[in-house]
Amino acid sequence: MKSIQFWRSSVAVAVAIAAPSFLVAQDRPEGDWNVRLGGGVMYAPEYEGSDEYKAGVLPMISGTWRDTIYFENGEIGVNFFQTDNLTLSFGAGLDGGHDEADSVYLAGLGDIDSGAEFTFGLEYEFGVMQAFASVSQLTSGSEGMTAEFGIGTQIPAAVLFGNGGADHSENRRGPMLPAQFNCYTFL
Repeated sequence: MKSIQFWRSSVAVAVAIAAPSFLVAQDRPEGDWNVRLGGGVMYAPEYEGSDEYKAGVLPMISGTWRDTIYFENGEIGVNFFQTDNLTLSFGAGLDGGHDEADSVYLAGLGDIDSGAEFTFGLEYEFGVMQAFASVSQLTSGSEGMTAEFGIGTQIPAAVLFGNGGADHSENRRGPMLPAQFNCYTFL
């Protein structure tokens, strides 16, 4: 049996800057495309497995077509099975690898080339929360396999900035701020 080595989880709380189309009322007619633009802040290891952490700013762009084909975080994929609460997906992307020169702690370990990454994902929604898990396989570079799991939700911006009253149904009309907690493991 392969040993599973956990490394420190990174927590990213993203503050989404909603595209203007998301600022309109929810009763607008839905189209085929759903695109989101935003940014966030991340505190994570300098490289996978590092004890040294750094903070950074993350630009975010994602989109879906008819809730089936998606692009997100450099990955394009398809939601091939969907129910009211469960979604199964398959995606492909590019892993950037790293150079030995990226950190003094990588000296002597060599470079890891970029390579294709294939991901199988599962998401289950319960109420306003989502639980998710995925397994990714790299085809070149480190040729490693990783798993990710976590939970997430979206918080109405009106609640966070003091504009939310007792009736939170109105708060869903404006921009939503995603918040999630992720854990990773190497398989």
